[in-house]
Amino acid sequence: TIKKGNIRNNKYGTEADAHKFGSEILLFDNAKLSISSSNVVIESFEDETRGIYVRNSGSQSELALSDSAYIKSPVYLDANANIKITGALTTPEEANGIIATITPNEYNTNRQVLVADSGVTLSNSLVKQFNVTPAEDDKDWFIDPYGYLGKVPETKTNNDGTDVYLMESYDNLLYIAQELRTNGINNFNIKLTNDIEIPSGKWTSPLDVTNASTIDGQGHSIKFNDGSGLFERFHGGSIENLVLEGTINTSSYKNHHNGQCGVGVLAGSTYKTTIKNVVSTVDVVDTGDGYVGGLIGYFGGKSNINEYQPGSFIQNCAVYANITSTNGTVGGLVGGTWSGRQCWQINNCIYKGNVTGGTDQGVGAIIGTHNTGRTSTFKDTWYCANGTSEIVGKYNNQGNGVNFNGYNTVISKTAEEIATAEAAALLNTNSDGDVWEFIPGSAYPTLKTLSSE
Repeated sequence: TIKKGNIRNNKYGTEADAHKFGSEILLFDNAKLSISSSNVVIESFEDETRGIYVRNSGSQSELALSDSAYIKSPVYLDANANIKITGALTTPEEANGIIATITPNEYNTNRQVLVADSGVTLSNSLVKQFNVTPAEDDKDWFIDPYGYLGKVPETKTNNDGTDVYLMESYDNLLYIAQELRTNGINNFNIKLTNDIEIPSGKWTSPLDVTNASTIDGQGHSIKFNDGSGLFERFHGGSIENLVLEGTINTSSYKNHHNGQCGVGVLAGSTYKTTIKNVVSTVDVVDTGDGYVGGLIGYFGGKSNINEYQPGSFIQNCAVYANITSTNGTVGGLVGGTWSGRQCWQINNCIYKGNVTGGTDQGVGAIIGTHNTGRTSTFKDTWYCANGTSEIVGKYNNQGNGVNFNGYNTVISKTAEEIATAEAAALLNTNSDGDVWEFIPGSAYPTLKTLSSE
């Protein structure tokens, strides 16, 4: 255990050993080292680049950090070696926010470099206090909230000077979530370059996506394995050309003040957002009492009373899934709409599935509950919801949705009618080109793989 002192200019063993391991401290053969104070300064000797070398030669060595631990020079982790966090960490001022820089023996997303002792929980803010030495190919890596290595997504600059994250893997998504939760960024642009699958229990929706952020799936898919939806709030911008698959299991609750009153596969709530060319086959199982939707939990448009044009759109989208909540307000596309003078439109959409919610709540094939709003309308929207006859479950929280006056060609169809070329043609209405296609024998129209390249 080291609590105070400076360790510099030391060499392990012979001259050959020193340059082989290149470290001030070498841990091997079940060695255990605990550092708990920033008064310990470990710097690599001469031109070497390692402060500590954790080596596993048949038995597990251990480097443990707690309190205000700080390692100035990089820590090299040999095969299967990691750093154990044994207590709360307080980054000392001289560390500039970084407790240690890790150089792993190999770079891959199965490589765990941080582990938590009993009673300690890894988090985005904790792992952000550790840097990762760039790989030999100069690619940047980070540490995800579970202690594993992740690859920082590549970026591309558009002609207008905006940067776009190119997302090819699950760890790329975790990087965006980590940035949202720890750095407070609220504006970004994403393009999927590959299908992505989120492992079971390994996704917590990041908060507060605002200021005209964009997501372009380019026809690729995101597959959920339980857990939560993609975002808690997505306020401003657009989500388009995306396929959603799998299941989510979550618990909603009504809390309008912090925005966490909804659950949706895309987002718990959206405001001034366009959602276009999105297909979801994600079954939603909710055990709470909030607003639950196959795409969006709580949906709103513009709030300025002088603006009578819609501020949010869901268009050319289809949901083929079962949406269920124990006590919530449930809709095939949207759980509920914002009250007041909110203006939105749902155009050229399809819902097919079962909708189930609380007995005293709104349950609708498209929207669970619609609150008053100007120019809020449906256009050319089809549905086939078993056991649910109303498009909107409740209107102004009274009665059922039959009083809603925004209908325009909203038709109940059979499952067979929805699985037709005519349905694909409906979804292609108002799209930029034909992005939906009907494949004979399939249960519904599908989204083509797209590319903006």
